[in-house]
Amino acid sequence: MATKITKENFQAYLKVQNSGKTNMFDLRNVVKLSGLSREKILEIMTNYRKYKKRWEVIET
Repeated sequence: MATKITKENFQAYLKVQNSGKTNMFDLRNVVKLSGLSREKILEIMTNYRKYKKRWEVIET
């Protein structure tokens, strides 16, 4: 079964990424900081460009 990613999930991932608080490959910390499951984080990491394009994220 595919992991469904919502815009809110992606935004939670980006919030951690933009905070600079942890290495994004340290999944345990990303799980704690984002509130997302390991599966959702891996899905976002694998398909980052797709989600970025879908929600037209502007890098800050």
